[in-house]
Amino acid sequence: MSDEKIDGPSVSYSKEDIVDLLRDLNLLVVSTDRIGSAWSDRTSDEEYNAMFVQFFVDFGFFRKLADARTTLSSAFSTETGEDGMDELERLMRDLKYWQEPFSKPS
Repeated sequence: MSDEKIDGPSVSYSKEDIVDLLRDLNLLVVSTDRIGSAWSDRTSDEEYNAMFVQFFVDFGFFRKLADARTTLSSAFSTETGEDGMDELERLMRDLKYWQEPFSKPS
């Protein structure tokens, strides 16, 4: 988490939005736990990775996570500051994103 102070009033979300987010989070947590348990009987990392990706695809988690981000982001200003960033960009500027590893020479 960022050490930057977050100013401003508290925010609130509708119970419907919160329940929708919690349903998706619960589905993700319980299902990934079950995938991990199912994988313990297998030896192939490729098989585990395939199960995990298939779960994300079959259950639409790429879209669910994007929708959750949209819902939660709506409470923050999108106005660009002098630094060229909006409020969330500024608060999350230290976030480390995944990057493709360097390819090994053939």
